[in-house]
Amino acid sequence: MQSVNIEGTLRTALGKKYAKAARAEGHVPCVMYGGDAPVHFSAPTMSFRDLLYTKEARKAAITIDGTVYEAILKDSQWHVVTDQVQHLDFIQVLEGKPVTLEVPIALIGMAKGVRNGGSMKIILRTVRVRGLINDIPSLVEHNIEALRIG
Repeated sequence: MQSVNIEGTLRTALGKKYAKAARAEGHVPCVMYGGDAPVHFSAPTMSFRDLLYTKEARKAAITIDGTVYEAILKDSQWHVVTDQVQHLDFIQVLEGKPVTLEVPIALIGMAKGVRNGGSMKIILRTVRVRGLINDIPSLVEHNIEALRIG
């Protein structure tokens, strides 16, 4: 699983007023859960591009005031009109502790049924996987060449 490096700054002032001010400066307010206490931080919006706009599951190496945390993205909130990211929630990955995350499914090939005039309805695009972070793939590939109509 690939890792994305994010440089963040600790947020001491919390609440709507301070989150709005962070967004005005081009930062995204974030929270990281899973350690002793939640860590509130913000980072530049562009630093999340490789984490949010990808087909693969990725982990994040978040550096906050010199301390490096390994985390996975748990939830994202988006503005309804502008489609800008508003807030991100992360889960800290601790050594030896299993994590649960959604891994995208990649379909390989074209099904025989589709070649013969059928249509394929894709119901699941992700699958929930639980395990140690280093054992979880960033993408689950599935060959569909042999699928027929019916």
